Amino acid sequence: MYYIVPKDAFTSFAKRRIAAAHYIDLPDGSVLVKVQFVHEGAQAEFEAHPQITTLPHPMSGESVGEAVAAKLAHIGVTKDHRTYDVAKLAARISPMMKLR
Repeated sequence: MYYIVPKDAFTSFAKRRIAAAHYIDLPDGSVLVKVQFVHEGAQAEFEAHPQITTLPHPMSGESVGEAVAAKLAHIGVTKDHRTYDVAKLAARISPMMKLR
């Protein structure tokens, strides 16, 4: 799954409950992160954090919307892009952000 997270919240959580993650820094000090959790409970705990924005599932076909597009405009994301499109654009910066 893909998320927009304040960098400090991500790094503190990552030490305890994330199996693998890749991220790119965003201009506002947050990160766009692709995460694999150690278990479903860790994912639920992460997603419950009030400062974390969960992007739609990459295969849902749902667009990311205006708020996400505003945070990711510098990599070319628009409100009509899907998470799949975001992953492709982010992979231009960091190939590990590609949807696999």
